[in-house]
Amino acid sequence: MTSDTDVLLRFFDEDWRQVRQSEDQRTAFSNIVLLIASAVFGYLTQHGLRRDMLPLTIFLIVLGIFGGLASEKLYERSKLHMELAWAWRDKLNELHPEINIDQLKEKAEAINHERFPRLHKLHLHHVWLALDLAIAIAGIIMTIYVGSN
Repeated sequence: MTSDTDVLLRFFDEDWRQVRQSEDQRTAFSNIVLLIASAVFGYLTQHGLRRDMLPLTIFLIVLGIFGGLASEKLYERSKLHMELAWAWRDKLNELHPEINIDQLKEKAEAINHERFPRLHKLHLHHVWLALDLAIAIAGIIMTIYVGSN
């Protein structure tokens, strides 16, 4: 018979794999969005912002918004599995209080906050989202410019 600890560790491991998978997918997806946006920006730079480029500038808006939504959805999935992993960890802490998991976590967080007093407040998913929104905003600016000429 498998012990409760082994079962909890398996659940924790599976959810932590799902967290990594979501983050890997977000990285890959963001790279694809960035690659496509770079190609469109390059094309627009070479050919100029003319009225016939309007479909490309609108495409940048759609690409940026879609990239942001996909990134946030993958973040949501990652957070779900992270919360599940923390639930398994909390149960392990109940079964084995001598391990002091909570104290170890708090100590590590305190060290990290001390080393990075401002950066620890910045959520990584906001950085990813800012990249996609910057693409959409650039598309909006170029669309307005092209539309006014």
